[in-house]
Amino acid sequence: NDLGFKNVKRVYPGIDLTHYSPTEKDFSAMESLGLEKEDFVVTFPGEYVRLGATDDIVRFIITQAEALRKRNIKIILSFRLKNDPKAMAKKEWVVQRFTEEKVLDRVVFVEVFPMDKLYNLSDIIIFPVQNMHGKFDMPLAVVEPMACEKPVIVSDLPILKEFATEKNSITVHAGNTQELADAIFDLQDHPEKRTALGKEGRKFCQENLDIKKVASIYEQIYTKL
Repeated sequence: NDLGFKNVKRVYPGIDLTHYSPTEKDFSAMESLGLEKEDFVVTFPGEYVRLGATDDIVRFIITQAEALRKRNIKIILSFRLKNDPKAMAKKEWVVQRFTEEKVLDRVVFVEVFPMDKLYNLSDIIIFPVQNMHGKFDMPLAVVEPMACEKPVIVSDLPILKEFATEKNSITVHAGNTQELADAIFDLQDHPEKRTALGKEGRKFCQENLDIKKVASIYEQIYTKL
């Protein structure tokens, strides 16, 4: 539009808000992942190789391990391997580092699991990425948990600011693991803040990402062709 093109329409990805909706924690699902009812669950739905966050997450868990234990926090790394040799090699490195530092008790590795259930058994979703290389659209790993009324913590990449606002998310500087830790601990200590962020996230999704509204927008675009 800034370049003068008149036939351009932005359409956000659609989310089925009946599928991605807030539900109570599924304790049987938690148990299947080795989690206990009392665990405060923080989930990172990311990737081993792309996005540049894996090393930061490893450093965060190692340096904050004692605090994570005292606070009864478990970190879920929901990374898909996709039969990618680089991803599998990176996972081996991650497991080795956690083993060496004796912090495997704070980590749960998830590769295949219904994402709606995973979001709803989590207390916080984090997306502290360094870049969005290889991503061409809005990251569903952020907006789907928003639709489930989960508070999200994202890094301060300009592209994420299109949908991650002060009302519906917490922003930390990319690569700053202390800021990430502080944000997680603050949200754990303030459940009312988690609730407020979650409701704003759901509201954003209802207004902008409802798949029924998105389908209607596409219908209007194709009707004009």
